[in-house]
Parts: sequence; structure tokens; C-alpha cells
Amino acid sequence: MASIPAGFHSYLVWEPNGDKLELKDSSGGGFCDACKSFTFAKGQGAPGRAWEGENTAFIPDVQALDIDKYPRLEIAKEQGIHSTFLKFADGKVYE
Repeated sequence: MASIPAGFHSYLVWEPNGDKLELKDSSGGGFCDACKSFTFAKGQGAPGRAWEGENTAFIPDVQALDIDKYPRLEIAKEQGIHSTFLKFADGKVYE
């Protein structure tokens, strides 16, 4: 498990498995543990959009998004998650 960069509370690593991204590694904790049941197609949710565009994205307030844009909205609200940073690199999405 990698260390968490300063200013971040957790990290997740999403890796493609066929046509879906699956959670392969995380820092653990409530939000990360709840994300284990999610998979994302290209273009779906924040990880799927980063995967589809093979790019980097910053979302300052995921709680301001609709659930179709951020399927983990209720978990984010429960866990106090507001912002997320995603980076596509080495064929994976780091969040």
C-alpha cells in the first residue's frame, strides 16, 4: 500500500478488467471499503470518465453532482467526501 499524499484522506486504484474498471487497491477506510462494490464502464462516473479520456480530472465538490455523474454520491455524503482528483496513468485510474 502506498502512502497518502499530503492533503488527501484516501486513495483508490481502479484497473480495467475487460470493459469495466474494478477497484484493485486503496488506502482503506469507510469510503474506500464502500467503493469495493462499484465497477465503472468507460464514461461512467468519475473513474470511467478519466479512463475514457485517458486524462486527469479534479472535481471540487462531488456532492454538487447528480447521482448519474457520481454514482457514489450517497457514500460521499455519508463519509464527508467533497473533492476528488483522478489521474489516468499506466493503464489505471488513480483517484
